[in-house]
Amino acid sequence: MGIIRSFVVVSGVVSLLGGCASWGSVTLGEKNVTRCFLAKNVSKMQGPTGVADTFVGGGKVYVITSFSWDDPEQEGGPHVMTYRWYTGDRLVSQGSMNVESSLPPLNVWSGIQASVLGVGKHRVKVYVDDTFAVSRDFVVLEQE
Repeated sequence: MGIIRSFVVVSGVVSLLGGCASWGSVTLGEKNVTRCFLAKNVSKMQGPTGVADTFVGGGKVYVITSFSWDDPEQEGGPHVMTYRWYTGDRLVSQGSMNVESSLPPLNVWSGIQASVLGVGKHRVKVYVDDTFAVSRDFVVLEQE
């Protein structure tokens, strides 16, 4: 199965966004997930665009997660980010990456081709250092 995964670490881009679908927050030890949402595009220069919970089969689905921690003067250190993409209860794809964070916020994204998941209801689960952090549900529609 030829799955394309994109992993990029950026700082500051996500904090520029005002409002969008699927914001979430969860406490994870000293690391806090301050925002988690889905988008149709992400670039290092422009950040995420096309924030949505509905995607088409010919496009890509990105999950963008922003983390902070209790002491903003303290560096975040190394972490392992793991992304699990599900169709229903079936795990379709999984990928991990090592990130080295400096001062907060730490903004990380990962993506998958919507066609790999197929038409229907899906979920992505994000783990930090093998600890569940947050999940987002979304839908993939037929290609237009």
